[in-house]
Amino acid sequence: MMRILIFLCFLSFVNISFAQKKKEHKKRTFIDKRNRFYINKSLPIYLRIATSPEEGAPSHLLESEDSKDYVNPLYLDTEGYNTIRTPSKVDKITKKIIMPVEDIIFEVYADGMAPQTSSKFIIDNDKKYKKGGIFYYGKNLKIKLKSEDGTSGLENIHFSNNNVPYEIYKDIINMNIEKTHIFKYYSSDNVGNSEKVHTKEFTVDLNPPKTVMAIDGPVMNDIISPKASITLSANDNLSGVKIIKYYFDDGKHHIYTGKPISLSRLKDGEHTFKFYAVDNVNNDERDSDNWKNENKDNGKYSFYLDSTVPEVNYLIVGDQHIDKYLYVSPRSKTKLFSEDNKSGSLIIQYGIGIQPNSEYSVPFHFINKIGLQTINYVALDKVTNKTKNKKLVVFLDNLSPVTGITYGRPQFFNRDTLFINKTTFVKLFAVDYESGVKRVEYSIDGGNYKEYSKFVLPEDGFHKISFRTIDNVNNEEEFKTSEVVVDNTAPVIYLNMSILPIGEKDGLAVYPPYTRMYIAATDKYCGTEKILYSINGGKMKDYSSSDNISKNKFLTKERKYSVRVIAKDKLGNQNEKTIQFYIDRKGGKL
Repeated sequence: MMRILIFLCFLSFVNISFAQKKKEHKKRTFIDKRNRFYINKSLPIYLRIATSPEEGAPSHLLESEDSKDYVNPLYLDTEGYNTIRTPSKVDKITKKIIMPVEDIIFEVYADGMAPQTSSKFIIDNDKKYKKGGIFYYGKNLKIKLKSEDGTSGLENIHFSNNNVPYEIYKDIINMNIEKTHIFKYYSSDNVGNSEKVHTKEFTVDLNPPKTVMAIDGPVMNDIISPKASITLSANDNLSGVKIIKYYFDDGKHHIYTGKPISLSRLKDGEHTFKFYAVDNVNNDERDSDNWKNENKDNGKYSFYLDSTVPEVNYLIVGDQHIDKYLYVSPRSKTKLFSEDNKSGSLIIQYGIGIQPNSEYSVPFHFINKIGLQTINYVALDKVTNKTKNKKLVVFLDNLSPVTGITYGRPQFFNRDTLFINKTTFVKLFAVDYESGVKRVEYSIDGGNYKEYSKFVLPEDGFHKISFRTIDNVNNEEEFKTSEVVVDNTAPVIYLNMSILPIGEKDGLAVYPPYTRMYIAATDKYCGTEKILYSINGGKMKDYSSSDNISKNKFLTKERKYSVRVIAKDKLGNQNEKTIQFYIDRKGGKL
């Protein structure tokens, strides 16, 4: 009897995993507890035959004469159960064919399909909310993963939260951190098949909303008029506000509709107002530590509702300046308010330039017209007790100041350009005939603005000065600009002789008598104003005169000469140059 052992050989890939990326799973074979042989369907198969079951026994790679184009390697065509057959079962003892004739079957299970994983988000039904395509979950969110594989069986479920390296799923996952989560998961089977990554993006919202209150109407030091009202607003950065509720004095809870809450039905005396919000995943503001603090910033406000007739007064909101008059600007507002040992007035009436006939509710602007204006105002109580008429007189200033600029000396104007130097003072002047000048500011070449004081421009070159004035009620002049060129550079002096040297003496050039000297100077910006010279320490002379050193009568005596030259530009920038030489008809050593 011959024993035949068939080996299956396959190729594999190196498994490399990277943090935050799906792991690479090696395609491989697997033998389960029932000794069933599973192989990844994509792997090649080679058949070897041996006459011994021993490991390492000599074997032969089988070839096929009939199907040589489809072997070495061969591939399994069917998902799941496959067979490798040879005709006729032979009795191991007698070596005779078993009747009736039946094939010998070797079972091979091919697995080319990845597992399928599902996720279940476990949370109370009222703690889940969807907005703008995003799911929000409240407290105690848990994620349960489940996977099934129909052939070789499940190896592992892998998950990653917020791009951390993948972990092997073992038990329900608690999601107890407030943030937006990117949760990824997939499964792998026992022969290296892995499914595509499932991604769930959602937000865990653990904190309740924050509600703030505002009082509209007469109020002072938590003493409120019956005409006042309360408005509430809540903010929740994640799932959003679901509902705002409030109640007075431990009474019935009301849903806030967005309209101001009237206090007119409350009795005169002490009251407590409480309010809170709940977000869309049922985080309740009352559960926060802040809500336990007794103040209006944290959901509780105690106040006194008073009907006492108030005293009425005013407050200028915004621009104002007191001098000959109380000056205001078109941006200024008048706020009228009442003062009393309890609450403010029930109603304030006012009129601009006329008797009071308009009910005051919010600060108002003055009439945008320059000059004096009178605001008359009164306060009334519940029984129409009326205060004496009060007047507020203001001077409305709606004109901007005017700023000018002047330049001191030296200065030179040429070709539409003003030239100055580093000693020239720049002065700004401003006038405002109403509220007066508050501040003059300027900037040089786009730099930071400074408050004005007399200044100079030390640096050479083109400069742009921007400047404006603001008056005492903050009317701002539009920026003006002035352009100027600063020239601190003196002219360049050029000295030339009418003839080349005929020799050298004591290291100085020697020229023949009647040599002429020519002097010139050039200036980069303003041009040369004057060239002066002196010979051998003599009086300085103007080179522009008709009788100058360029004439042949000046350098006739045979002697050593020292010529000093000074050149000035039109701003007084000065350069000086001295040249020494000999006049000698014999010349010297060349």
